[in-house]
Amino acid sequence: MSNSGKKIHKPIETFITRKFKIESQLNEKYSFDNFIVGDSNQSALLSGIFVTTNLVEKLFNPLFIFGGMGSGKTHLVHAMGNVIKERYPEKSVLYTSSEIFAQQYIDSVNNNNRDKFVNWLQSIDILILEDIQCLSGQTTGQEVILEVFNNFCQKGKQIIITADRPLIDMLDINPQLLSRFTGGLTVELQQLDYVTRMAVLKNLLLSTNVEIPEEIIDYIARNIKSNLKDLKGCLHYLLTEVKLNKKEITLEFTKNVIRKINSIAGSDFAMEVPQDCTNKIKVIGMGTAGCNSVNYMIQQEIKGADFMVCSNDAKVIENKRIKDKTQLGNGTKMVVIIAEMGGATETETASIIAHLAKERDNITIGIVSIPLLSEGKLNYEKAHSEIKKMRKQFDSLIVIDNNKSNHLNENLNFESAFQRINGTITNIVKDMVAMVSHPRFELKNITTVLGNSGCALVGSSVASGENRAKNAIESALFSPLLKEDKIANAKYVLLLVTSGTIATTIDEVGEINDYIQSEAGYEANIIMSVSENINLGESIAITIIATGFNTSIE
Repeated sequence: MSNSGKKIHKPIETFITRKFKIESQLNEKYSFDNFIVGDSNQSALLSGIFVTTNLVEKLFNPLFIFGGMGSGKTHLVHAMGNVIKERYPEKSVLYTSSEIFAQQYIDSVNNNNRDKFVNWLQSIDILILEDIQCLSGQTTGQEVILEVFNNFCQKGKQIIITADRPLIDMLDINPQLLSRFTGGLTVELQQLDYVTRMAVLKNLLLSTNVEIPEEIIDYIARNIKSNLKDLKGCLHYLLTEVKLNKKEITLEFTKNVIRKINSIAGSDFAMEVPQDCTNKIKVIGMGTAGCNSVNYMIQQEIKGADFMVCSNDAKVIENKRIKDKTQLGNGTKMVVIIAEMGGATETETASIIAHLAKERDNITIGIVSIPLLSEGKLNYEKAHSEIKKMRKQFDSLIVIDNNKSNHLNENLNFESAFQRINGTITNIVKDMVAMVSHPRFELKNITTVLGNSGCALVGSSVASGENRAKNAIESALFSPLLKEDKIANAKYVLLLVTSGTIATTIDEVGEINDYIQSEAGYEANIIMSVSENINLGESIAITIIATGFNTSIE
């Protein structure tokens, strides 16, 4: 969301001039009656019923509902809205996503329609905002929600909010906004338990003319635990096979279907999020090393990417402050997969996800590391073999030899060595996010540089002073943990030059371009863009991605 444009005014400063007709955007098919209740969601359901039946008292304002994808949040809030409309026909209800709502207000300011928007806003009595976590890191959007929140509370209007995580796990959210959320009632929609999953499946079957044996329903309920969408998806797949392909639903056939679902989604994560709040870049950590790297990135507060982890060890992903769901395709432009080679599970799973990403026309980048020799020569040799096999699955592959960190500093202990490696990987991802997210780079240029490009080198640096351009580009190309020959023989170079309060001069652009051309070779195709960021002050920042090397990825 852009923070550019005119100053955001406070909605509470504008008086209503006329009443607007509000289109609720509620789905009437959702009700409390068809909400399947169980131990995992009973508390949330009762809270929703209480709020809708005691709307005048405003005892719980706001109502904050959180739960993972497919836990029933959308069903519950739509049901609440429908009951409110029925019980209080004079009240106006609006259901919308937090991000869309905030953007509509910002657009109204930029288009000189702010007063009309605020008049419309003040015609709303009950506001239902989905996916508040999508405003993470969006300062202006959060300011809008905060002002609207204060306005609604002052006028005694009800607010209902949903998120995919608890408040304590909200990153980059205004503390004042979080404080307002905690002033009401917070309820959780937990992962559906077995009894509830069985009830959901049987309820879905009522609307069909197909009979499925009890043992098959039981098997589905016991083996798909991820979320409601996967549960419904499996059943719908089976019903489609019955109706269209005249197949008999056997236990063995069901097992194969579930195996396919779990190979894509996994028992601990599903590859889907709401389209209106997903970033264009997905970063996936595979296995212990990949999960640790991604967790380190979260701690460094990298913005502009969605993060997830994948491991067959529950202890590895336990307590990670990472969204465990992501979507490939539809809005996603790049998928970055991080893994340490030498482990068969990580290699196989990384290849599967990379294959799925490429099928959905995502640029697929692998950042893979070779284990330390101290971890075993067999693992070290196996890693080199796995890298050769994986190359075809990725558009571009960045290989990091962990042993080089010891060459840089022989006194590094084990923990410090891995921290340095995580730092290197984090910088690579941060640079890629900055480059791919930049509005001045067209997708076709990024695809040209990264699509089916083989080995890649990524670097960045910031410099100031008299020779800032030369110092920045030289430093950006120095990456001893990645390659020793810098960018020699690169076919493509993507270059972003960002200045602060002192604009980049024509001479500096020429100096940077000439230096890269001499290092990469005069056959290299350089795609450059220049931007500004006043936070840099008098410094200049350079980010570079070079691909298409003729040298081996090892």
